[in-house]
Amino acid sequence: MWKGLSLLAANEVGAAVKRNVTALLYYAVAALIALVGIVFVLMGLHGWLSQQMSSVAASFVLAAALLVLAVIVASVGAYVKKRREQRAVMAKAAALMAAPLAAKVSTNKTGLTTLVIGGVVLAGVLLGRQLGRD
Repeated sequence: MWKGLSLLAANEVGAAVKRNVTALLYYAVAALIALVGIVFVLMGLHGWLSQQMSSVAASFVLAAALLVLAVIVASVGAYVKKRREQRAVMAKAAALMAAPLAAKVSTNKTGLTTLVIGGVVLAGVLLGRQLGRD
């Protein structure tokens, strides 16, 4: 019986991995096609700018625009990373704040009521601290 269950589980895991790899392959091909499309758009933009100004000036304008775009994307990435780190710190702080309460509730006879009230108070404190930072 256990052998059959383990074979079934292995088969399901193998099928899931195969589906994920296939989907990842399709995503990679789509990203490559999108990248080629972006290159052609940039080449067209360069050609159009070359008609409006000199070829060298068009190259500089396009390069400057791409650098500004790269700085913006990097800034957004840094902001998102910092935001995720703050959430992790908040989760750790909530766990540290809830641990003594949970220990006290486990020895208390009115445990569930106290736990619910303490959870609501703790959630309010954490939410207030988070809203105060933004």
